[in-house]
Order: sequence, then C-alpha cells, then structure tokens
Amino acid sequence: MEGHLAKGTISNYSCVIADYKDMCARHGYDELSTDSVYHFLLYCEDDRKTFAYVTKVKPALLCYADMKGMSFQFPESMHRILAGVKRLAASRRAPAKKAAELPLSVIKALVDKVVMTHRNNVMLIDLIDFRTVFRTVLEYFLHCRFDCVAQLKAKHFTDNGEEIEVYFPKAKNDQMHDGRTSKLVANGTNFCPVIITRMYFKRCNFHFGNSRVQDNSYVNCRVRKSAGITTVQGDYQLSQTTAIEQLRDLLNRFGFPSTGVTDKSAKMEGITQSLDAGVPILDVMHQGRWASLEIPLRYKINSGKYKTKTAKNVPF
Repeated sequence: MEGHLAKGTISNYSCVIADYKDMCARHGYDELSTDSVYHFLLYCEDDRKTFAYVTKVKPALLCYADMKGMSFQFPESMHRILAGVKRLAASRRAPAKKAAELPLSVIKALVDKVVMTHRNNVMLIDLIDFRTVFRTVLEYFLHCRFDCVAQLKAKHFTDNGEEIEVYFPKAKNDQMHDGRTSKLVANGTNFCPVIITRMYFKRCNFHFGNSRVQDNSYVNCRVRKSAGITTVQGDYQLSQTTAIEQLRDLLNRFGFPSTGVTDKSAKMEGITQSLDAGVPILDVMHQGRWASLEIPLRYKINSGKYKTKTAKNVPF
C-alpha cells in the first residue's frame, strides 16, 4: 500500500481500516462480509464521522480487500446506504470559507511599486517583498497552489528566451508524481512574468535549469536579515503561514485590503480572469495541470463575476 499511495491517503485509509477491524472484532463479524460492511456504514453515521472520513470508507475497504487477496464489491444497495451516510455527514460540515479576492489591478500595482521602481538595479529591491510579489505572480499566471510553488527549485525553471518553462516535480493534482510543466510567456508589459522571473533570479543569484550550474535552491526560500545584510537561504523553504502574513503586510503597507487574502487568492484571480477573457476552459485546465475539467469549472461557477453575469441574464 505504501508504494502506491500518498502518505496522507495511507494515514486516512489506515484509520478507516483500523476502525472497521475493531468493529468486526467487537461484534464477531467475519472481515469483509456483506453484513459487516453494512453495519460499519451505519456505525459511521451513529458515530457522527466526518464527511472526509466517510468518503474514504469505500476506497479504504476495497484497498484492504486487495491487501488480503480477497474479492469484494459494493452492491447497489450498499452504494445507496453509503450515499445517504455521505449526505448526512455533509450536512454537518461547516460552510467552506472562501479566500478573499486579490484583484488583478492590485497584483499589478504591487509589481509596479515593489519591483519595477528598481528595474534598472534589481539589487535595490527589498528581497522579502520581492519574494512575496514573485510568488503571487507565479500563482496568478500558473494557476498553482502554495505547496506547488514551495517545491519549485531554481533548476526547475528553463529560460528559452521569449518563454520560461516551469517544471512542477510534485503537486496535489499529480498523485503519481510524474511531474508536469507549464510556461510563462513574455507579454511586453511591466506585468511580464518572464521579466519578473529573470529579475528575481538575478536578485537572488539563482541559476536557470539550462545554465551550467545545477541550482537546487528553493525559489520560495527563507531570507535572513542581519546587521542590514540580506542573505538568501536557498536550502530552506518558507512556511505557508509566514508567506500569508507577509502578503497581508505588504497589502496593508500600500493601502490595499488584506482581510481574508490567502495564498489561494492570486490563483483564483488568474483562473477567473482567464475564463472571463474567453480562454477555453480546456486550456485553463492544461495551464493549471489538472487532469479533468471539474476543478476549473468549479472556480468558474464560484466566481462572483460569473454569478453577477448570470444574474443579469435573467429576463425582466
């Protein structure tokens, strides 16, 4: 099991399997008998298991059967009971808290104020602020999560002139860890991801993957300030908590709203701006490295702009 599943999945499956085995032992069931699974589903509701727990029940038990070399199938009646238990568990969930919007106009303003004011001398750019802006630009253009950016090293960026190819070695939407790539393309404006990336690499003394140096520095690394000297600590990743705190602090310093803004805000803006501009949802899916249309479609229907546009189309 450990060779095929992510650590978090193994942990969740193990918990379900342990609970199931304990229930069978207490009630004298043969493991993986039909009656035992029916009982376990009812036990999940009686014990008020969470929605996340209930969604793991079927794959966990099927995995357990496979581990024991047994054949087990969920009949239609069992699927109906499981669906009912899921609905009840879902009704107890707290409403999902959506990250606040980070408008494109604000992201562009941060680029202008932090980065482009020192375009001719990148060493004058405050490195901590630059790191925040660079990460935000990546999340916007590449539709990526914080933990995806956290895994990126300098060697994963290949500078091909008018474009930069970015290789993601690990991501939530890449369960088999095959690695996937997306591109940053020059656009001839101050809000150019290619120019911003090159400036950031120069400021941090990073080397692109197609240079002669094998640079294993994390691009979203820690930065140390001591006695007025700023030092890049490329061997260490910046924590998500610190990243969000510094993003909100930067927004506050320039007079922009920061309440509820998280690492997901720039990603959300990049996706919704692309969809609003008429980019086909299939292309958005590929840029975000998703395996299906479900996720970009969810971003679309949850967009405030999309809901407003839909509401305006209701005849009156």
